[in-house]
Amino acid sequence: MAMTDALSIYLENGTTKAYLKNVISGIFENYQKESISARLKSKNANLSKPAGSYEFKRFANSTVKDYGTARAAGKGDKIIAPPITVNLNKNKEIVEEINFFDADGSFTDEGFKAMVERRKTNFELSLTDFLDMDFFATAKTDGTAATELGVTDIDSTKSFKRQIETLIGKFEKTGKNGTENKYVRGIDRRYMALVLDSSLYGLVKDELNDCRNFSQTVADEKFTGINGVACFSSVNLPEGVDYELMTMDSIAQPVLPSGFEFEKIQLSIEYAMEMFFRYGCKVLAPELVLHGKLAEA
Repeated sequence: MAMTDALSIYLENGTTKAYLKNVISGIFENYQKESISARLKSKNANLSKPAGSYEFKRFANSTVKDYGTARAAGKGDKIIAPPITVNLNKNKEIVEEINFFDADGSFTDEGFKAMVERRKTNFELSLTDFLDMDFFATAKTDGTAATELGVTDIDSTKSFKRQIETLIGKFEKTGKNGTENKYVRGIDRRYMALVLDSSLYGLVKDELNDCRNFSQTVADEKFTGINGVACFSSVNLPEGVDYELMTMDSIAQPVLPSGFEFEKIQLSIEYAMEMFFRYGCKVLAPELVLHGKLAEA
C-alpha cells in the first residue's frame, strides 16, 4: 500500500480524529490565555453552548431610597438589564496546503503529529493577532473619542505617565458631575484596562515596572498596573490611536470554532490543513470605551 493511501486511512481512524479535536481545542485555549482582547471582553452571556447569536446583559445600578418606600408601593424596583444581541456574523478560515514531498515524506504517526503541532502554533498566533486587531478596531469605531470626555488639551510638557493619570482621572468620574446615567456612577480603577501602543508603552515601562502587579480574575505577570489601572502593550491598536482605555466587560467578542481538519486533496499529493471559526464583536457600553492620542513634547 502506498504511503499516501495509508495516510488517507490513518486520517479516518478514531485516534486521529480525537487528536485533531484536541488540536483545535488547544488553539482556542491558548488564544484565551495569550490574547489581550480575550482577557478584556465580556463573559456576561451564556457562552457555553454554540449559537448564532448571544445576548449580553448590562445591569443598571441599584437605587437607595427611604425606608418604607417599597412597602408603601407594594413592590420593589425592577432590575433593569436590557439584552444586547451580538450576532456571530463574521465567518473566517485559515486554510493551508502542504505538498507531500515538502514534508519530507514524514506522514507517519509521529511525523504527521509533529507537522500539525508546528502549524498549530502558527494558527494560534494568527488567530490571536486577528481577533485583537478586530477588537481594538471596533473599540475605536464604536467607542468614544477622549475629546468627548473633555480631554482636549493634554499638556505635552508633562510625562506620558502624568498625561495618562489626567486621562484616568477624568474617566474615573464618568457618571458624575452632570454625566449621570442609570448604569454608571463613577468607575473603580480596579475595573479599568489601559492598552498602550507598544512604542509608548516602552517609554513608560520603567515607571510601570515600579507599580504592583494587578489582576482582575487571572493571575498573570503581564497584568502590570499604573496607578491602580491594569496596563497592556499592544502592536494591534488602529491607525491614529495611542491608547484605548476601557472597563473590562465593555466589549463583547464571542468566538465559535467550527473545526480543524487535515485532509488529502483529490488526485494530488497535496494535503490541506483547515481551521474555520465565526465570531461577532460589539461595544456594549460606548461611554466606557475611550480612544485617543497622547501629546509628545
